[in-house]
Amino acid sequence: FDNDGDGLPDSWEIAYLVTRSYTGAQDADNDGCSNLCEYQASTDPLDSDTDNDQLFDGPEINGVNYNGTMLYLSPFDPDTDRDGLMDGQEVYATYGYVTSPAVKDSDGDTIEDGDEVLGYVTANGTTYTSNPTSLDSDGDAIPDRNELLGNTAANGSVYITNPASSDTDGDGLGDGAEQSVHRTNPLLADSDTDNLTDYQEIYGYLAANNVTYTSVPSDSDSDDDGLLDGAEVKATAQYVS
Repeated sequence: FDNDGDGLPDSWEIAYLVTRSYTGAQDADNDGCSNLCEYQASTDPLDSDTDNDQLFDGPEINGVNYNGTMLYLSPFDPDTDRDGLMDGQEVYATYGYVTSPAVKDSDGDTIEDGDEVLGYVTANGTTYTSNPTSLDSDGDAIPDRNELLGNTAANGSVYITNPASSDTDGDGLGDGAEQSVHRTNPLLADSDTDNLTDYQEIYGYLAANNVTYTSVPSDSDSDDDGLLDGAEVKATAQYVS
């Protein structure tokens, strides 16, 4: 029965609103979904966020705008797309990024949004975060997916690098350049352990004799004279390129 003709059954009003004084057009919990809307959706008219996902029932039922597309979410599932992030966290950028609460991988790189912002544990046990809205978070010419799962470099080696840092080993050379151009190890600042960083070997080291020497960053003894490149340019200054 609906004795007051507001579209809400009297029994539902008593059970969920505790009173029949509200109309169907009113919004008892101010969540953007009217009492009639809540009745039709079977949500709690006195709880603005039925599923406690930090997003009101109204936007979930009536739709949220994501990049020009209206998305309709479940007011009963705190994580509609099951990506490890609550709907409200995705919509309101709790972790710094607005992501799709209806698609678990917003940028389509096969790494779920939750893993990108909360941390992806790589095969070597290192945990890295990345931008869930960018295929290449650090702009180093290596896709996030490759950095996390392992990228095959020009020298045939497979490296897991930090997708949020363009220079994982901090040697001044970008991860992409190390793997595709210089053929150096992006995880070691000194690939050949000769006491010169890869950057110094490629772009030059100013020795004590005021001469700048370059050397091969993948060969600890570039001139094959039995002396490490670092020892030559830092101590004896005898290295000739």
